[in-house]
Amino acid sequence: MWDIKYQQFVDVEIIQSKLNDFFESKSYIFQQFVGLKDKNGKDIYEGDIVDFITGLKMGIGTVIYHQAQFCIEYTLIKGIGEKGQDKTFIVPSQTEIIGNIFANPELLKNA
Repeated sequence: MWDIKYQQFVDVEIIQSKLNDFFESKSYIFQQFVGLKDKNGKDIYEGDIVDFITGLKMGIGTVIYHQAQFCIEYTLIKGIGEKGQDKTFIVPSQTEIIGNIFANPELLKNA
């Protein structure tokens, strides 16, 4: 592999070793960008907590990867009084990121 900064070849095994240490570390949790932005133009990632409206469904849910697609898993529907766990599609213009499962888990407890 060519190192642009130092203008020399770098042993790929050294890089792989360092990357393996990084990826195997218990200090990091990786979140996948879903390729969409919420209604405020903010990138949506797996693990985000969102306030959403899709069709007749409204609530607070978590962005997850399920059956080869990203969706919102929710446990509360606002305004209808219906509680339950289900999944729905992400409609970016009707979705707002309010936190994530790592920094704001309390948002799901209140839901």
